[in-house]
Amino acid sequence: MERDSNIRVKTISYLLLIMKQTFFLLFLSFFSISLFGQLSESFSDGNLTINPTWQGDLNNFIVNDNNELQLNTSGSDTSIIYTGVDIPDSTVWELDFRLDFAPSNNNRLRIYLQSSTNNFPSADGYFIEIGETGSSDRLTLFRSDAGIKTEIVSASEGALGSEPAIAKVKITRSKIGVWTIFANYDNGNILNLEATTFDNTYMGGNLFFAFWCKNTSSNSQAFLFDNISITSLQPDITPPSVLQVIPISLTELEISFDEAVDSLTAATTSNYSVNNNIGSPQVSTWTSANQSKILLKFGSPFSNQTNYNLDIQNVKDQADIPLVATNIPFTIDFESPKLIDLVTISATELELEFNQPIETITGSILSNYSIDKGIGIPINAEIDPVEPFRIYLELNIPLVNGIDYTLHIENLKNLLEIEINPQDFQFDFLIGAMIEPGDFVINEILADPLSGGGDYVELYNNSEKFLDISDLIISNTTRTSGRDKIVENSLIIKPGEYVVLTPEPFFTLLNYRVENPDFLIENDLPALNISDGNLSIFTSYNLDTVLIDSFDYSNDFHFPFIDNTKGISLERISFDLPTQNSSNWHSASTISGGGTPTFKNSQFRPTNPANDFFSITEKTFSPNEDGFKDFLLIDYSFETQGFVASVKIYDVKGRLVKTLFQNELLGREGSLKWNGITNEGRKAKIGIYIILAEIFSPTKEAMQFKSICVVAGSLD
Repeated sequence: MERDSNIRVKTISYLLLIMKQTFFLLFLSFFSISLFGQLSESFSDGNLTINPTWQGDLNNFIVNDNNELQLNTSGSDTSIIYTGVDIPDSTVWELDFRLDFAPSNNNRLRIYLQSSTNNFPSADGYFIEIGETGSSDRLTLFRSDAGIKTEIVSASEGALGSEPAIAKVKITRSKIGVWTIFANYDNGNILNLEATTFDNTYMGGNLFFAFWCKNTSSNSQAFLFDNISITSLQPDITPPSVLQVIPISLTELEISFDEAVDSLTAATTSNYSVNNNIGSPQVSTWTSANQSKILLKFGSPFSNQTNYNLDIQNVKDQADIPLVATNIPFTIDFESPKLIDLVTISATELELEFNQPIETITGSILSNYSIDKGIGIPINAEIDPVEPFRIYLELNIPLVNGIDYTLHIENLKNLLEIEINPQDFQFDFLIGAMIEPGDFVINEILADPLSGGGDYVELYNNSEKFLDISDLIISNTTRTSGRDKIVENSLIIKPGEYVVLTPEPFFTLLNYRVENPDFLIENDLPALNISDGNLSIFTSYNLDTVLIDSFDYSNDFHFPFIDNTKGISLERISFDLPTQNSSNWHSASTISGGGTPTFKNSQFRPTNPANDFFSITEKTFSPNEDGFKDFLLIDYSFETQGFVASVKIYDVKGRLVKTLFQNELLGREGSLKWNGITNEGRKAKIGIYIILAEIFSPTKEAMQFKSICVVAGSLD
């Protein structure tokens, strides 16, 4: 009985021992799985200590604001960060990295794909290294045997030789030891096959994955990593598909697949066919540099602006999976060449600018160009060798100054053999004549621009000649330094045209109505006084400087009831009245935006010859700055010089409202202006007013002029 009890005790003890050992093995197994699971890391959790647990020089690494692993040290250093991974025999390693420098021996990266120990200098395993002397940097796969490295295979030479060195990498190893390296170096998602080799020295197990960074002080934060994945290699069963078909020319198509394709089947021309009698291509080109794109070249050209269909079959990916036969519609729609600008260099030379380069043969055929009005076909056509979108024509018969012409162009082709639509291009030939006093007149001036803007000056061609603004000098004669600014641009201004010069053309465009932006010219101006100053324009004849026009402006010329004249220009009223006549200037209307650069002034009023020695054409006006009859003009005309006038304005009750002029010496003809302001500085009330002028001739003979005017406006 005692013997049976001992046997039972021993049996129970043995069972307890077995249970303890089993529990310990299960614990070890669980611990091993938690430490050495397969790896998927995007750093989206923002830490390095949980799922997975990273070890090593953790103080030298951070997860940055973009959820990337980033080296974060200072000075020259060598840093490593690693984690345990259960690596299968058949494995796929995937990751992204960016090195914000050109790799070298002193700035180098090792990616330990698998290491038998966390004592990496003595490891058995494999690593990728980037960084070497010169600019040949590439992905190179090494085997490490107790720390002794042996190169197995390398990817494209120089692919990582410049700054930044960027790659999306996929490395596979089959269970028998066949290695492949895939990569993309331009932030794309389609990876090319870079290299393949065989090595089965080491296979899977509970191993370590690591990044080893060697840096100089200038690159202590320039190593970045993301999207790390280590998984089992699964067979590829997904067929390739077409992403897009892009016409490259009238005989070429580029096909983009969603993955790298097999070089043999991709280069087989019979696997492609286009309808509309185009057929199969003559050549199908696959390149190792971009294994997902194929270039097809056809013998029969496509027709522009036409729809086609491309049939593709039998093309395989690099896992030997064939594409499902597919039909892809595409459209040939290339832009035709077009003449966009023409410059007359001289009476017998033209420069043509097209929207795209022109093909040499058709661009050189003289009969493809013809000019009307007896000019005919040019005697020479030359394509610019550096800028083939420019063509220079030499004419046999010279152009005539001031005449409008039409150039007819046909049959030209671009580099893709797309033919131009026949085009008629109108142009004129203008040569600037000598500028004389009064040919250009100052027509508008902004001397107090809005904040952030610039002054502007508007000139008007008051002659019957073609004038070149590059012959002008803009001056402020009140300054002792920086008074003159040469007009740098050449632009011919026709009779009756306006041109505006300003250092801030874009600001002027944004803040004013500019009807003719081609006549808004960027040019420095002399500094202009805000309240009272001078603006003059000169030209040069050999060594002589000739005054063309001059304006001594004053802030007093503005309408008195404008609260703030900042951004409001002074406008000339009439081209016929003298520039220095203060009555010939008025504030630009506020309705027009405070200025009218490049077109007719809001306050322009043509001078009307007086029927008698004094006359009023428009007797009703409304001084409200709306740009419509804002002031009253009294025109006068005498047979001789020397008349003196006093002009007074009364209300209907005979009370003096405004002394307009008192004993003013008049010219032989001109205009007097009343802006509707009384002697007390107030706006005149709406109503009828009497104008009384006393005129004394040079012989002291007294004359009188009497008329009425009406101040109009809205009734509040």
